[in-house]
Amino acid sequence: MQALLCPNRWSLLWDRNCVPTPFFFKIVKFGGFIVSSFWYIASVLLIFDFVVIIIPYESLFRSFPEMIFLTLCSIWIQFVVHFHYHRTRYSCPLPPGDVTDRRCLKCQSFKGKRTSHCGVCNRCIVGLDHHCPWVNNCVGAHNHAHFFMFLVYLFIGMVFHLYFAFNTFTTQLWNTYGETYYCNTYLPHAWLKDWTCRNLNPTLLLMILCGLTCVTPVAMITYISWNVFLISRGHTLISWLKAFRDRAPPRPETITENWREFFALSRCRPLYYVLLWPSSFPRKTFVGSLDSVASYKYSL
Repeated sequence: MQALLCPNRWSLLWDRNCVPTPFFFKIVKFGGFIVSSFWYIASVLLIFDFVVIIIPYESLFRSFPEMIFLTLCSIWIQFVVHFHYHRTRYSCPLPPGDVTDRRCLKCQSFKGKRTSHCGVCNRCIVGLDHHCPWVNNCVGAHNHAHFFMFLVYLFIGMVFHLYFAFNTFTTQLWNTYGETYYCNTYLPHAWLKDWTCRNLNPTLLLMILCGLTCVTPVAMITYISWNVFLISRGHTLISWLKAFRDRAPPRPETITENWREFFALSRCRPLYYVLLWPSSFPRKTFVGSLDSVASYKYSL
């Protein structure tokens, strides 16, 4: 009963009985490669469905200026999503420490403050939040802001595309092979319509896309809310778990200070520029003794 009430006892039980083996980490690494490949498959499916099916069919229900506006918004959202995804996946981690710091017992690298070891990548990461299989990379101080923006724009993109393709979904998925069916409708701008109807199943493609656009926002809003909570408290997932384990007091930084530092607004970067323009975030350096997000100041 005491183990259920004391966080320190939970930590000891985990270290003693539940530490993953190197083989487990190899499985996670391979699984991350498979899962991250799914991202590119889903992206190709989304682009194909919109170019070949949804945009030509939605032109029957919407005016020309509205179609131009929605198409440009769709292109912009997809560009921003892919920008932050690739910045999250391919950003190089920060140096974990210098010769004055202690060494990591697992990878033998110098381990500074707020540095944790990732068993999947077998390296120390500054400000480690977690290892994300969807990007097949660690999320830490070097790419946490890009990861958060990726989640936000992915949620916005799924909701936007669900609205954009609403008429197509409601017409095609419940009136298959009727008069309004895609293959039976004259669409002058559907330049791959004949090939799609002959070699693929448009209804199946739309069902997959509809499932992705309906399920993804539900998962994203939960994960975004959790990240908002951590960033507002000045924590990553690892530091929050350590603070909960050690029953540490709340961090002294305010919510505004944590968010300004997280988005590098302290460098005279306006908020609208960070939110709307796909720009890279400057690299961070550790300049304090507090175990919080605000302890990592952006280097000039």
